[in-house]
Amino acid sequence: MQRSIIMNNATKTIPQILKDNICTVFNLLNVLIAISLCLVGAWKNVLFILIIFINTVVGIVQEIKAKRQVERLTLLSQPSVSVLRNGNEYELTPSEIQKGDILLLESGSVICADCIVSSGKLEVNEAILKGESEPAVKQIGSKLYSGSTVISGKCQAKAICDSADSFTSKMVDEVKKTRKSKSELLSSMKKVTKFTSFLIVPLGLLMFIQAYFFRNAPLDTAVIST
Repeated sequence: MQRSIIMNNATKTIPQILKDNICTVFNLLNVLIAISLCLVGAWKNVLFILIIFINTVVGIVQEIKAKRQVERLTLLSQPSVSVLRNGNEYELTPSEIQKGDILLLESGSVICADCIVSSGKLEVNEAILKGESEPAVKQIGSKLYSGSTVISGKCQAKAICDSADSFTSKMVDEVKKTRKSKSELLSSMKKVTKFTSFLIVPLGLLMFIQAYFFRNAPLDTAVIST
């Protein structure tokens, strides 16, 4: 249940992404224009709809990539981690890790909290955090960042903060803030688009009426010109 809540708070669902990118006033207007042009046989003028389609697909792909990146950062793929606390070993979820816990890490483990290696040696993949493809060797005293994964080796590492204060959690918070800022900008743009749409439709009708009824232009010419 907790895993589902974290995912819902961190990212949109795929259907929400599709809906937000496809069901827009801008797309609706362009589809109506394309249908009108098709009805009068102005096929060359309909090609603009391909640009609209490509733009929509690119927006969807980029948002899905961002969604997956955030989900990886929130460490939702690992349901539990082995931890030593007060001399006892526990299987805890990442959100239950506390400062001072000893994480038992081995090949394949996802590091769920920022920690310092206290014994053993590891090779870790930090590509998701730093973009470096080469594995990093971590020895006693080395710092491990949440979000990286263990490639080989085995160690014990002491958590230096709670899971909520980890490097990854801060990155996710920054992503959320950035997304909120972008959402506010997109919301403003949508309002402008909606406002101009209310102007474009009646103006287009007036131009069509003028061309078709007052200038006696052919139907296809009247549609294309408006």
